[in-house]
Amino acid sequence: MQGKPPLAHSPRHRVPAQTYIEHITNVRQQANRNARRAAAFHKGDCASFIGSVDAAAIYHDLGKLEKSNQEVLERDSRDPLPIRHEDAGVAELERLGRQEAAVLVAAHHAGLFSCAEEIAKQGLPFRYLDIANQTNANLPALQYVHAFSGCPEINQIPATALHDCGFTRRVALSCLVDADHSDTSRNYGREVQTPRVKRRWSRRLDALKQYVNNLPQGKGDREIARNALRRRVFDACTNVSVTPSIRACDAPVGSGKTTAVMAHMLKVAVEKRLRHIFVVLPYTNIIS
Repeated sequence: MQGKPPLAHSPRHRVPAQTYIEHITNVRQQANRNARRAAAFHKGDCASFIGSVDAAAIYHDLGKLEKSNQEVLERDSRDPLPIRHEDAGVAELERLGRQEAAVLVAAHHAGLFSCAEEIAKQGLPFRYLDIANQTNANLPALQYVHAFSGCPEINQIPATALHDCGFTRRVALSCLVDADHSDTSRNYGREVQTPRVKRRWSRRLDALKQYVNNLPQGKGDREIARNALRRRVFDACTNVSVTPSIRACDAPVGSGKTTAVMAHMLKVAVEKRLRHIFVVLPYTNIIS
């Protein structure tokens, strides 16, 4: 590379190029912060979880050090990189016995894998078969440039099988992707700082109750009776104890479950000081 520091992002619109070591350092720091915050709620092997995210952050852009990729990164353009840069990081992490980290690198742009597709690769899972041989041949040189640039290296460990918790893997991938994309946005001046929003569960519950209190009683005996039943469902969900922690609301369509269940969840959030309420619905038109 003729003495020039290798790059991770090309110059664009008067924003100078970002060096490889700067990007790797920033992503590693943020990914580790993300992983440690997530691990506080992890029931499994926290050290392994954090270690996988850390290893993935260190090598996620190793393939950008390929000569033809660097030639593109040196100029102001939106040309795609000629060599898929994920492949080198996957190859190096698999060599180091870091299978979970390799999966995260393979997925940090493409998304998580399909088991059938990876099994079909016959011994080269998570690799890009069209460039795998080239990557393997260039890997020592890429690792040398990585280390010579001042980036950290990690030790080889005995390879272990992938764990079987897809949710844990998705959280780990989020830790890496958030750090990677956030640093890229900051580099190009597109990162938007969002202030931390205070939780106001009690105020939201009061507002929901006020909304329900202001609903019309209806016209005609049938509609009035139906709305009265909706109110009974709402009051029951609002007033029921928050213990035990798992509840079910078996009520038919049109009985006001949306507001009633949310009232109960807001009450739970108040009493248990929850950080978030997640609402998972089956159809996007209902969410809209």
